[in-house]
Amino acid sequence: MRLPPATHGNGDNGFIPTAIGFARDKGAAAYVGDGTNRWPSVHRDDAARLFGLALESAPAGSVLHAVGDEGVPIREIAEIVAKHLDIPAASVTAEQIGEYVGFLGGFWGFDGPASAQITRDLLGWEPTRPGLIADLEEATTSPKAPDDNPVMPTLAIAYKCSARVFRGRGLLGSRGAVPRD
Repeated sequence: MRLPPATHGNGDNGFIPTAIGFARDKGAAAYVGDGTNRWPSVHRDDAARLFGLALESAPAGSVLHAVGDEGVPIREIAEIVAKHLDIPAASVTAEQIGEYVGFLGGFWGFDGPASAQITRDLLGWEPTRPGLIADLEEATTSPKAPDDNPVMPTLAIAYKCSARVFRGRGLLGSRGAVPRD
């Protein structure tokens, strides 16, 4: 299963929240050049659902892409972040980007659109949760309670689903442990 660099949702601690933290610290939401480089994304709930479908139905050896948005321009991300932090969005050079986004600088300017069409056709999977831009807008306009974090329920659902499939294939013991040779 291939996950995009922008796997997002409530409670996310990945690249996008890291970039937001850098923007807050640096006082600018930076992007490289004209900011048209794109990152694919997927909502974490859609990815969890796809993991379940993959375990239940994907042929062995399948290469699956969990992509909801095929390519979100980094400039759009920076502009939303800038608007909600009340800081400028700034175009910088590839040589300068590390000053604004730290370790993300090595790939913040990377253009990497991706498609999940083959995965969708194979498994009938369709993302239903908000795309990255809508999720960022919602996250910055709708305060959520600190304990309103779907990470644990999502992981629990994915574990239960995978445990059921692995047990059915004889790959998981009755106590949830992987059998040893």
